[in-house]
Amino acid sequence: RAVAGVRAYILSESLFGMFSAGGSIGSLRSTAFYETVLAFEKARLEAASVSKRTEVHDALRRLVLAADAHVADLHNCSRGRDFADRWGSLRSELWAMLEEKATIHPLPFQQLRGGGGGYVADMMASMA
Repeated sequence: RAVAGVRAYILSESLFGMFSAGGSIGSLRSTAFYETVLAFEKARLEAASVSKRTEVHDALRRLVLAADAHVADLHNCSRGRDFADRWGSLRSELWAMLEEKATIHPLPFQQLRGGGGGYVADMMASMA
């Protein structure tokens, strides 16, 4: 339930940011709720076994490498530019989770999936 609640909250914040004047994902990061999510995710990973932490980091590394390859494929393509544009900042954040041992939290994954308007922008672009 907690994960579903966080996903719903992030999605609603993304939609709010997309359809309101001046709203953004940045405002989500500054809420007490999201700070609690970060603390929970940090404690959850620390409580996991060493092998589970290794598995999580390996999966995250594979995700980053696969997305790098996907963006390279999109380089000369007119479609999917929104993902390629988002990937720069998302990659930095995900890589920090790997190399700098930053807290692994759900927001960049939501943005990777298209939260924050990317999904709608890609969908609208494909209709043109």
